[in-house]
Formats: sequence, structure tokens, C-alpha cells
Amino acid sequence: MVFLLAEALQNLQHKRLRRYTDRPLIAPRIWQSRCRGANRSVRPVTLRPQLSLGLPFTAASNDAGEYTIVIDCVNHISVRHRRQNGARGERAIVSREPRNVRSDREPRVRTIILMYHGVTAVGGGAANMHRISERCFREQMTYLKQSDYAVLPWKEMIGGRLEDDATAVGLTFDDANLSDVACARLLQLLGYSALFFVPTGYLDQDGRLSRSEVAELSDWGMGIGSHSHHHAQLARLNDSQLEEELGRSKAILEEIIKLPVEHLSFPGGSYDAHVLSVARKIGYRYFYTSEWGSNGITEAARGVLRRIPLVDGLSIEGFRDILEMRDYQKKRAQFRLKELAKRTLGERNYLRLRRALVKHGSATGEGGNAA
Repeated sequence: MVFLLAEALQNLQHKRLRRYTDRPLIAPRIWQSRCRGANRSVRPVTLRPQLSLGLPFTAASNDAGEYTIVIDCVNHISVRHRRQNGARGERAIVSREPRNVRSDREPRVRTIILMYHGVTAVGGGAANMHRISERCFREQMTYLKQSDYAVLPWKEMIGGRLEDDATAVGLTFDDANLSDVACARLLQLLGYSALFFVPTGYLDQDGRLSRSEVAELSDWGMGIGSHSHHHAQLARLNDSQLEEELGRSKAILEEIIKLPVEHLSFPGGSYDAHVLSVARKIGYRYFYTSEWGSNGITEAARGVLRRIPLVDGLSIEGFRDILEMRDYQKKRAQFRLKELAKRTLGERNYLRLRRALVKHGSATGEGGNAA
């Protein structure tokens, strides 16, 4: 049993685990492993993924009984042996994580980064569910303060300065909405800071920040990061287009705030390994995605962080559930299904469907649950 697990761990490196578990499996893949040892017969074992979203992989063996290899979301691996008579030996359960990788199941040391997309007097409703109301934003910030959550200064969002079993919160704002100024004033009063990601092509447009307001946010102690120049879907661009989008935005922001700009938020969550490579060459060091989830040691080491979007109509109880990471695995699975729907339907059709669901949910009193 131990031999089987050892070889499986060698064969399934962390990158391969992410490839098979971070997205749904469309067609089964086959891995083969052999159990070797002194005075042991060689028993070929075929590992065939049966389901997606981190559910068990079943291993068929010519040995008596059945092996089950469970890959729990990203990197937690366990092997279980069930005999033909139905008996299950608890001693046979072996569990191990790949080196330098923490389990995604229950992150002990974590940073929860909240993502805002503008605040209006009454919220965006079904037309723009990511714009929340002023009342909701004020309630959420007050809850953070009264509940004594550690809200990280924006410069410490990557490192975290966390102790074991601690949870800290980071605040980010995308799209350079004019409401960012009022939000920053409230954060100042509470002793908080945040990262504001600016698509520089939006500057000085109606309802958006001006160059002088971006400089003012920086003077107040807020962080300024890039959100590309034209709010482009970066994964669709070639090298020259990427360099234009990211290099131009970086240069404009550095001219405005007179400081290095090293933080980048991917518009629409669109990025891949090539985008990361080009961005790093341009001079960005820290990256913020739209992938739902909390951040631990692995994400901090890569400098690629998950975030959680706040939507209009979220109750304070729902906000508390986010901070406490309730139903974490369920929500991670829902995020993956949503991403699959985007790829299947296309971005435009997916957004139409989501708006229809939100509108229906608002009519039935369930609008806060639509995502």
C-alpha cells in the first residue's frame, strides 16, 4: 500500500494535480503505477478519474480488494484499501501532501481578499450585481471593525504577517469608479487601507477617477495597481498587445503617483501562464485574480492571489459567512462550475443568463443567492 502511494506521489507532481483537479475532467485520463518491493509480485494498477471537482479517483487492481485514491480539491492525497469482504482497514489509510503545498481543504493560515467594483446609493441590482449599495459597504466595514478582524495594510497583503490559525482580510477595488474616493475616506476613518486597480484608459471619463484623484488616493496611503489600459481580456492578446496594455498602464500610473507600480489585477479574471510571464518581464510582481477562495502559503509564494467578489444584496450574515469561510468546498465547487459555464456558453451568453437568473431571484426574494 505504501509503495503504491509513494509512486503515485512521485508521478503526480503538483502541476499535474492542478491540471486534473482545478478544472472539471471532460475525458478520463489514465495513469499507471506499479507496486514494487522485495519478494513482492509486480501488480500493475490503473488509476482512472471517474468524476471531477476533487471527487475520488478509483484504482482497479488485480490484488484482492479495491484501492481508492482521493485527491481532495488541489493537493491532498489519500489512499484507502477496501477488501473484497467489505472490511475497511483504517490503518491502511495514508495521507500526504506534496512538498511546500498546503491543503486547500481547510486553510489554517489564510488571507481573504475582498473585491469591490464600485458603490452606488442604491446598488446595481440585476443590471450590475457587483456594484453594491453605500449602506451595504458601510455595514461591511463596520462589521470588520467591530469584530476585530485583522485588516491588512495593502503593502502586507501578499506576506500576510499571520500567525497559525489566523485569518486576515485584504481590501481591493477594481475599475477606477468615482465612488472609490468616498470609500477611501471611510477606510481612512477606520484606520484601513486598500489596493485600487486602475484601467488607465478609463481615467478622466464620466463616473471614473481622474488622474488627480488617483494621486490623491496614493497620498492618503492607499495602494495603486494596474487593471491594464483598456480593461482588456489579457489571455486573448498576443505579445505586442500584452506589452502595450500592461506596459502603458504601468508607465501612466507611475507618472501619476511617482511610485513603482508592481500590483496587477486581471480584468475579467482573464490570464494564463503566458500572461504572467509577460507581466513579470514588464515589472509586475503581485497578481490578483477573480478565482474565488482564500489564500495561504502557496498563493503567497507564487504571488498570484484569489479574491472574493462582493455582490449587491448580500446580507451581513452572508458577509460573515464569507469571512468565516463557511461551506468553503461547496463554494469552490460552485466557482468551478461557473467557470465551466462561461467556457461552454461564452462570456456574453453567460452574462445574459446570469442577469436573467438574478432578475428572477429578485422577483422571488432570492436575488442574493445568484452568482
